[in-house]
Amino acid sequence: MRKYIRFYRDFVLALNSALAADDRVEICQLPVGDGVTLCRRVK
Repeated sequence: MRKYIRFYRDFVLALNSALAADDRVEICQLPVGDGVTLCRRVK
């Protein structure tokens, strides 16, 4: 694994966990590059 990927890995996992647990947002993983998380706020 590249050094910069290892550096940001924990931050990305924490963000994805927080977004998944938040009922105010909808999330979707897009198959772009290594993956892009798209999220939108639900009213």
